[in-house]
Amino acid sequence: MAQFLRYVTEQSLAGMGGQLKETVIGVGVFGRENSYDPKTDPVVRVEARRLRAKLQEYYTGSGADDPVRIELPKGTYQPRFFLAEQLPPPAAQAAASSGLRGWTTWALAAFGAVIVLLGWVVFRPAPTPPSAPRLITAHQFYNRSPAFSPDGTMMAFSRDSGPNRSHIFLVPSAGGAAQEIDTGAVLDYEPAWAPDGKRLSFLRMTGPGAYQVIVRVIASGAETAVRLASERSAPVWLPGGQSLMIAHRERPELPSSLLEVPVTGGAARIWTTAPPRSQGDAHPRLSPDGQQVAFIRTLEPASQDVWLLTLKSGQVRRVTAEQRPSSGLCWHPSGRSLIVSMARGSEVGSLWRFPVNGGAPERLAEAGLSPMSPATALPGGRLAFVVRLSDTNLWRAPARGGEAVAITSSTALDTSPQTSPDGQWIAWRSTSSGTNEVWVARSDGHEARQLTQAGGPITGSPRWSPDGTRVVYESRTAGNADLFVIPVAGGIARALTNEPSNEVLPSWSPDGTAIYFASDRSGQWQVWRMPSGGGTAVQVTREGGFAAFESYDQRWVYYCRQSSPGLWRVPREGGPESQVTPDLATNLWGQWALSQTGLFYAVFPAKGQRAILRQDLTTGKTTVSRLLTHLPVQYDSGMGVTRDESLLVWSQLDQAGSDIYVVDHFR
Repeated sequence: MAQFLRYVTEQSLAGMGGQLKETVIGVGVFGRENSYDPKTDPVVRVEARRLRAKLQEYYTGSGADDPVRIELPKGTYQPRFFLAEQLPPPAAQAAASSGLRGWTTWALAAFGAVIVLLGWVVFRPAPTPPSAPRLITAHQFYNRSPAFSPDGTMMAFSRDSGPNRSHIFLVPSAGGAAQEIDTGAVLDYEPAWAPDGKRLSFLRMTGPGAYQVIVRVIASGAETAVRLASERSAPVWLPGGQSLMIAHRERPELPSSLLEVPVTGGAARIWTTAPPRSQGDAHPRLSPDGQQVAFIRTLEPASQDVWLLTLKSGQVRRVTAEQRPSSGLCWHPSGRSLIVSMARGSEVGSLWRFPVNGGAPERLAEAGLSPMSPATALPGGRLAFVVRLSDTNLWRAPARGGEAVAITSSTALDTSPQTSPDGQWIAWRSTSSGTNEVWVARSDGHEARQLTQAGGPITGSPRWSPDGTRVVYESRTAGNADLFVIPVAGGIARALTNEPSNEVLPSWSPDGTAIYFASDRSGQWQVWRMPSGGGTAVQVTREGGFAAFESYDQRWVYYCRQSSPGLWRVPREGGPESQVTPDLATNLWGQWALSQTGLFYAVFPAKGQRAILRQDLTTGKTTVSRLLTHLPVQYDSGMGVTRDESLLVWSQLDQAGSDIYVVDHFR
C-alpha cells in the first residue's frame, strides 16, 4: 500500500498523473505482466479502496493536524493535494510568490506530507493481534444475545435456565460475575442498551408469537411496557434515545416490518415493507454514526440476506446476495462493513465481514466455527458471539411400545427421518458431510451413505416412493426451494418444480401417482398436489396448509398449518377442512406421522410429560405411544412411522446449550 501511494504521488508531481491507468499501476507497482487483464485481476481496484480507507482513517486520527492532505478520488488514480483549513488558502500563497515558485512550494509540502504518511503506514507499531476467544458465561444454560453497553465496559445477555425462566444478566466485558437484573417466572429475551447507558430494552414473552417490549431503568429497576411485538427480534434504540425500532407483523399472514415506536407511547412509524410472499424484516442494527439501520430480510426460513435502511431518506438497498440462513449480524466499529453469521457456499457457519458499499466478504477466522449473534463494542475493541451446542439424533422403537434405541450418535444435525415402505431403511437430513444433504441407511443406522450432492444449500425433507426405489426431497440450489427426485441406488437428481415460489415438504400418495407439497405461490402457504412425474399442480387447501400426507385409504389429506397449532384434514377430492386435534404445537409442525390406522404426534406441554401420542383414526381415541426423555426437534420434519406401526422413528435434541465468547483487541 505504501508503494502504491508513493508511486502515484511521484508520478503526479512529475506531471505524469494523466497516465495513471489501472494497467500502468498494475505493472509498475504490483509487478504484473504487460499483458495482464484488470477485469480478471482487480488488484489495483482492491488496493485503491484500501488506500482510500487508510487515508481517511489517518486524517481522522493522528494526521488530523497535518497541514497538507492527500486524497485519492473515486474514479481516478491521480491523487489530489490540498491545504488544511487552518492554513491560508492556496490563492493567498500564490499571490505571495511567482507561479512556478508557488507550485514548487506546494509540491514540496505535499511530498513532505506523503513522506510523513508513508512513515506512519510503514513504521507505526503493529497493532495487538486479536486474542483467542475467552468464555464469559457459565455452561449448562442457554446464554444468548450479547449486547455491549455504549462505553463498552459491560455486556447484557439473556440466560434460559429452566422452564419459564429466561432472565437478563449484566457482566463486565473484561470478565467477572454476572448479575441478574430481573427475577421470577418470566421469559425475557434480546436486551439492547439505550444510548445513555442507563436503560435497557428487551422482549418479555406473553404468549406464542407475542412479546411485550420492556424498557427498564437499570439503577432503580423501574419498568415501562412500550407495546406488543410479534417477532423475537432485539429492539434497537434510535438516535436520541426517545424511540425504538422493532420487528412486528400486524397479521400472521403478512410479512414482518420494521416499526419505530416512541418509548413514552404514541403512533408507530413503518420503515420497511417486505415483499408479500416473504417472511419479512427483522433484527435491526444501528450504524455507529446513527444514520443507517442494517437488518435481515427473510424470503423463507432458509433464504435470508442483509439489507440497509438509510434513515434520512427512508431508502432500502440490498447488501448481500447469499440467500442463505443467517444467525445474526452487527456493525463493524468502523461503520464501513457488517459482521454476519452465515454459512456461505459449502462452508460451515462462520462470521463474515461484508463491506456495505460492495466488495468481497472476508471470513473472521478468530471467531472459530458456527458462531452466532455477533456483537461489537465500539470503544474497547471487543467482539462477542454465541457458540451453541445442538446435538440432534435419530431414535427408533416399535410404535406400540418397546425400548428406544439411538440410530445416530454424531454431533452433526440429524433430523427429518422417514421410513422406507418395508421398514428396512430410513432417509433423513444430515450435516455429517459439512453441508445439509439427504442420507440413507439401514433402519438400525448401518450402511449409511450420502444420497445427494447439493454442496451447501439447505436440503432435506426426504420422502420414499411407495415402491421404495426413489426419494423426493427439497433443496434450495437456486435460492428458492424446489422439489427433486433421486433414485435410492444413486444417480442424478431430477427437478420436479422450477417456480419462482418456494415448494417444500413433499410426500407421495400411497398409489405413487401424485406428490403433495407446500407452496407459497398463492401468497400464503397452502398444500398442493401434482403428478409424481411433475406437471401442473392443483391447490388442495384453502385456509392454510403446510406438511401433508395422504391417508392409506386415499380418502383424506392430513396436514398441519405453519402459523397455527393443530392437525387438520380435508377430503382428497376437496371439501370442508376440519381439525383432527388442536394439540400439535406450532413449533412441532413436523413432529407427526401417519400409519394405516393411527396418527402419531409429539407433545411437550409446559406442565406435563413429553410424549408421543397416538390417535386412532377410526375412534378418535388418544393414547400415549411412548414417553420422551428429551425434547423433540422443533421447526423441522421429525417423525416417521411404517404403515403397520412396526417401526417409529423420530428426531430429538439429546444435548443443548449455548455460551458467549469474547475476542479482545478486535479490529
